[in-house]
Amino acid sequence: AMGQRCGSRLLPAQPGESPNPSTLEGARSSSSSSMPRGSTFESSGSGAPRLSRQRSMTVKAFQVRVAERSFPDEDRNHPVRLVVFDLDETLTLTTFMSEDGTYDEGQHEFTTLINFESPWVQGCRVEKLRRMFEELAESREGERRAIAVLTRNSHREGVRAVLNLLKVSHLDEHIDAIWTMPARMSIPSGAYRHHDGTWRFFDPPVGRLLDHKVSVLKSVAAQPKAWLPQLKSEQCPEALKDLGELRLENIVLVDDQEANFQNGQGRLLRYAKVTRYHATYHDLGYIEDMGGIGAHDDQDFALLKNFVEDPWLYKETLKMNCMEIRSEQTDQHLPVRLIVFDFDETLTMATFLPDDNAFNSDIDWRLSGQNIGTWRQGELLLCNWESPWVKGRRLKRLQTMLAQLKKGKEGPRELVILAPREGSAVSIVNLLKVGRLDGYFSAVWTFPPIDGVPNGVYKEGGVWKTFDPPLDEVRDNSNKSEVLKHILENTPAWLPQLSGGDLDANKLELLRLVPENVVLVDNEPMALTGRASRDVPRLCKVMRYDENYRDCGLLYQMGGIGAHTSEDFDLLVNFVKNPWEYPCELPDDGEEVEPIAERMSKRLPSMRRFSDIEGDWSRTPRGRAQPASAAASPNSPRDEGSEGTRSRSEAEGEEDEG
Repeated sequence: AMGQRCGSRLLPAQPGESPNPSTLEGARSSSSSSMPRGSTFESSGSGAPRLSRQRSMTVKAFQVRVAERSFPDEDRNHPVRLVVFDLDETLTLTTFMSEDGTYDEGQHEFTTLINFESPWVQGCRVEKLRRMFEELAESREGERRAIAVLTRNSHREGVRAVLNLLKVSHLDEHIDAIWTMPARMSIPSGAYRHHDGTWRFFDPPVGRLLDHKVSVLKSVAAQPKAWLPQLKSEQCPEALKDLGELRLENIVLVDDQEANFQNGQGRLLRYAKVTRYHATYHDLGYIEDMGGIGAHDDQDFALLKNFVEDPWLYKETLKMNCMEIRSEQTDQHLPVRLIVFDFDETLTMATFLPDDNAFNSDIDWRLSGQNIGTWRQGELLLCNWESPWVKGRRLKRLQTMLAQLKKGKEGPRELVILAPREGSAVSIVNLLKVGRLDGYFSAVWTFPPIDGVPNGVYKEGGVWKTFDPPLDEVRDNSNKSEVLKHILENTPAWLPQLSGGDLDANKLELLRLVPENVVLVDNEPMALTGRASRDVPRLCKVMRYDENYRDCGLLYQMGGIGAHTSEDFDLLVNFVKNPWEYPCELPDDGEEVEPIAERMSKRLPSMRRFSDIEGDWSRTPRGRAQPASAAASPNSPRDEGSEGTRSRSEAEGEEDEG
């Protein structure tokens, strides 16, 4: 969800959003008022100025995403009165804790360094966090806001370990309460800062709720004194007493896990999503699923502050984000010749496959009649391809977009699919046939390899054929980055139609691919950060979301180009034509300033990484017409009565359109 400004107040631009002209540095003089925005003058050599155009901003690859969802009385502009932060990969970059959750004074500096300080930005990140807390704690009108931490950190000492970690960097001085989940026997789940400045442990009612952050925050809004015991005290500061009455729209959750913003009980109305990434961290090696507010961009702190002040200016839009990461050949403006799509939740909204052996294994399968296994054709089209959140036919727009993408100024482009799924590539092609999309693609590959299952299909002379791509030659054939790298270096082995001797000029160009000739369209952040982003510098990120979908109940990690806005289709076409107009600067991997691993082994030999204990939000392939309880988190029950947005009877009524 990317914020969209709806008013005239000047705010930092969101990723992919052009800034307000009045926010650009330096006011334009009257003599240059007719210049296009972002233009500059260059000397033409003859003394006369020559106009050149350049983007006035770059895409932010790692910036926090903020959004306010729609709710019934959103026009009343309810102020934010409570800001709740996750701990792991939100306040920390990555969480390392001692075995017993305690630290002596000599270990404070090192523990702060490894958990909170970023090697990718200048300055002290802890100081920036403290300043952010101070600014968030008081509104523009001088009203007090509460700051809390809600974490699923898995340390055996629970809230005590979390509090001790915050104390080593003095961040606890800015926090009013800490809540841990799930509830555990004989261990308190809460701590609050008393009016005298001391911390006291207590038991909030977390054990009586569904094991999900939405359920907890709904309870906080309904019973704030049960979660903030200082409100019960006669010595409670006057500024905090207004928190005795809260609404859900008064709360902002800042978290790195998308699934924490919605569950079967409902959704949070205001949230900030911290970007996750993989990185080489000091000398600890390559660490996956890192995060941290401001870990790569200091603008995170200002953006979050502005959002908390005026959340109604950042409406949720779920728009695709496209970027070209600077590389050695960026300035050459090389044309795009190959577009690599993910399949599940990128081309599809959510993937549903029929239980039909021929459909899933026969590359020569053809649609005959209205039924495919136990599915009706219109039902299969509706659930995989059509969006209930935009007007018109999404499938038609997909067909138009793919046709436009194939037509390049320098010659036809090749469109392929690379899907991380343990299964045959045949079922993907046959699902494309149902939507009449197969004609736009040249090949489909799946990984990792499965014995006895074709992981590749390619089209030659209009006929689809199966083959075995050289996945066994890829260093790590479960890693999309490694697979893409092998494709670029061994293109004929992945596109057998290029093996013949009689190739036209366009096919010959495919034999000389460089990373800058490729665009990757994906919904998975793991594929768009770290090593992969260096190997394929031109990227389009499809937004993921959790939603009640038709009669399937709540589905996690849905996606789909154009699922929530038709602007995605034009954006992708324009990006492929001119990717250099969407520049994105990535930070360096950071220098090894000191031997962190050696210091850890000497000072805190029991220290290891702790993180959220979230479940694995399964997404592909989807179950058919599953009951609401089946779509809930594997770690939490789901309330009854939740329904999808469309019924199966509606699906059957639209099958003639398919």
